[in-house]
Amino acid sequence: MNDFSNAVRFPEGLPQLETVPLTPLERSYFKVVYLSNSFISIVLLGIATLVKYFSNLDSFYTLLLFLGIGILILVLFVFSYFSVRNKGYALREKDIMLRKGVLANHQTVIPINRIQHVGIHEGILSRFFGLCELQIFTAGGSSSDISIPGIPKSTAEKIKLFLLNQISLEEDNVEVNSSDELLPNETDNSVSDGN
Repeated sequence: MNDFSNAVRFPEGLPQLETVPLTPLERSYFKVVYLSNSFISIVLLGIATLVKYFSNLDSFYTLLLFLGIGILILVLFVFSYFSVRNKGYALREKDIMLRKGVLANHQTVIPINRIQHVGIHEGILSRFFGLCELQIFTAGGSSSDISIPGIPKSTAEKIKLFLLNQISLEEDNVEVNSSDELLPNETDNSVSDGN
């Protein structure tokens, strides 16, 4: 029988998440994001041009319209730059961690034994640069799922295989531990002694 342990841990002695070395996204992922942003910018400028053409805006309002869209496009590119730069992940023996955020950092740590499914998604632009998005689905639902974009496909496949192997090992351990916990009086008594 296992000895139960529930020792007190003080925050000072616990490892800090900030000290975990994170793997940044591939630098070529910036190109994917910038190309996508460029497409959005062209659509926005096209809409502004159509608005100007089909409505009789005077030059002041036309200038405001294009200035507003220009600022929006600039914010989009700056936000995307810092978003990609701040994103990183760490794969450890028992969990996987994702850090993201622009104005505030957000870290998500998922224990491997909570992972239900791992997928790889390749977008059109990402595939052109040999990148993909690793999608990790957990038992906690969509709020605890994570997606790590900008990973080389070969790396994503290795991580997926590692996670699936770890999940399989966890399931095997659970099955072994649950069968070991049977007490002697819980064994099968279906065979009678003939009395």
